[in-house]
Amino acid sequence: MKKITFFRNLIVLVALLVGSGSAMGQTASVTLRPSHIDLSATTSESAVLMTLSGYSSNDARYRLYNGSYQYNPWNEDTDTYVSATSYGSGPLVLGTPTSSTTFWILFQRGNNNATAVSYRDRLGTEYSANYQTVALPSATSITSPYTLSGTFDGTAEFNKSTKHVALAFNGSTLVSASSTALTSGAFSIVCPSGVTIDKVEIRSVTNNVITTVTGSWSSTTNIGTIPSSSNPTVATPTFSPEAGTYYSDQNVTISTETAGATIRYTTNGNDPDETSTIFSIPIAVSATTTIKAKAFKTDMDPSDVASATYTIVKTPTITVTEPTVPAMSIAVGGTDTETITVNASNLTGNITLAVTGDDADLFTLSTYTLAHSSGSVSNQSVTITYTPDAPATSHTATLTLSSPGAENVVKELSGTATLAKPTATDATGISPSGFTANWDAVPGATSYELDVYKKQGSVATGLFISEYIEGSSNNKAIEIFNGTGSSVDLTGYNLKVYVNGSVTPGSAINLSGTLANQSVYVVANSSANATILAKANITSGSLTHNGNDAVGLFNGTTLLDVVGPIGDASNWGLDMTLIRKSSVTSPVTTYDVNEWNQESNDYVLNLGSHSTITITPVSGSPFTVTGETSKAITGLTASTQYFYTIKAINGSFESLVSEEETVTTSFGTSTDNPSSLTSIYAHNAKIHFAATAGEKVEVYNAVGQKIISTLATDGQNELPVNAKGVMIVKVGSRLAKVIL
Repeated sequence: MKKITFFRNLIVLVALLVGSGSAMGQTASVTLRPSHIDLSATTSESAVLMTLSGYSSNDARYRLYNGSYQYNPWNEDTDTYVSATSYGSGPLVLGTPTSSTTFWILFQRGNNNATAVSYRDRLGTEYSANYQTVALPSATSITSPYTLSGTFDGTAEFNKSTKHVALAFNGSTLVSASSTALTSGAFSIVCPSGVTIDKVEIRSVTNNVITTVTGSWSSTTNIGTIPSSSNPTVATPTFSPEAGTYYSDQNVTISTETAGATIRYTTNGNDPDETSTIFSIPIAVSATTTIKAKAFKTDMDPSDVASATYTIVKTPTITVTEPTVPAMSIAVGGTDTETITVNASNLTGNITLAVTGDDADLFTLSTYTLAHSSGSVSNQSVTITYTPDAPATSHTATLTLSSPGAENVVKELSGTATLAKPTATDATGISPSGFTANWDAVPGATSYELDVYKKQGSVATGLFISEYIEGSSNNKAIEIFNGTGSSVDLTGYNLKVYVNGSVTPGSAINLSGTLANQSVYVVANSSANATILAKANITSGSLTHNGNDAVGLFNGTTLLDVVGPIGDASNWGLDMTLIRKSSVTSPVTTYDVNEWNQESNDYVLNLGSHSTITITPVSGSPFTVTGETSKAITGLTASTQYFYTIKAINGSFESLVSEEETVTTSFGTSTDNPSSLTSIYAHNAKIHFAATAGEKVEVYNAVGQKIISTLATDGQNELPVNAKGVMIVKVGSRLAKVIL
């Protein structure tokens, strides 16, 4: 086989020498198409490779081959051609290959007999949708091949976009090209022997010159290392936010300054490639993560790999919804509560709640541990209870919520403790000269103050005006008193002013609410001073009396009481304060100046209180009682009504005064029956007496227990009593003993 090959090569060499001589005398020529040919086109014009002239039929031919190029393609023992076409002159038309065909175009000048071949060479480059035609070297320069080898550092792909090819030139004449696509690494170019190569170019498929190496090569020579591709490189991606340590989840975006580039990324530590995930939406990072990114774009080299590590440190956090815990207040013996709402995230342990401080034992919690679920606590309520054991202006403590790694949440607790209002109970041990006062114990009290007294006066027959103020500027007020013994609903009641001595009242100033017994109701001008306004129940701009304006108290349209003479235009009440005397117990519709005490201009000390009762303490009252809830009172007068109240004390702290308790001492043996003196007597199981309407009537048994309390009608009264024995009857301030 080796002998046959050698023989054939020898014949070829001889034939070339012969052919060269004959060719030199011919006028035949080859004209190449000046631009690249689109081999995927379907028209014959687009597929024209060259134009032949001066050749006779069968003098020129070409063949289209599949597979890699061999320098001796006519050797049908080693190469398989797709087609062979004889041609003499005119356009050389290539049939349209399929897009998957890889081929080489070879041109032969002469007939098909291998021994008679005078010229042959590769005409085109490897197919990849389009290609650049090359110049055909002269026949006389071709003798036998040699190889140039080198190394290309480019990494661009050569498929329809950035694949590269190596071209060898003699001067401006293209002699040969690399037989395979260039990506990266070693390559070779097969060149005719005897031809000096002085330039090697690396070109893209679109004929862009990527790099050029010049030299002089005429035998098997190593070209050297060809520089890497000079294609522009995609800008390296950047991350936002930047890599670093964060204390919450992050949404990471990736960008590149190269417009139209595609960014691909990984989160598994590997460098991205063209199969990696394409970046399109922000990447949610909830744990420590390294993101690597690389950008790609057609006709450009890929970017460098960018890397960013996000360290997510999620700090455990406790929050309390309420900014502060409101101050609490309660009487000793009671409790007050406040509630807080707790939330937490990223916990590694449960929340512990602790109360510390000097008064910590007075504040308790509904729970001292809050368990988390997957690191979270959601809207958990904790109730704080304040239970004082002694009165104080301020009890304080500190509430601390803690969990491993979380910043403590601290809330200040405070409470104010008072003494509860005592409850006075019925007297016991009632005798002609005394009784025992009783009351319930008050938690936290160290002592009690007991007031025992008598009251003199009469029950009022109705509401009346108790004070009139006509001060400077708009310091004007009217006070109304209820001494009737019962609360009064003020619905329908009103004040009216008789302006400038008029006999017709003006518009009504309506009252509202309920007025308790022995209480007052103050109506003030809207622009009165602060002292008056502080005591006012209501204000009105219509209260404008100025010294000659009578003021009436009405129920509906009925006049009940009046201060000032109606129809008198003189300044009877200018710049003064008038206070109703305590002896007055009934309203009047005609002003009586003798019922009033006069004070100076702007006098307001009595405003806000009035009474028709005179209180007389018994000897020794008030009494201080320590360690007891009762007190024996002696030295009293028989058949006399007494009253007592109790107040709890602890140091400087005092409670409110208890409700009043009533007790009447029993008759003494030397006391005469007062019935004949008071016109109070018993007959037919009834008590008979004369009285004024509204007088208070009370009936007690022999041991001082009150069994009846009512109001008298005007004139003679009969009061049925469902009891027998000795009775003490009080009508107003009159006392009598009767037997039923």
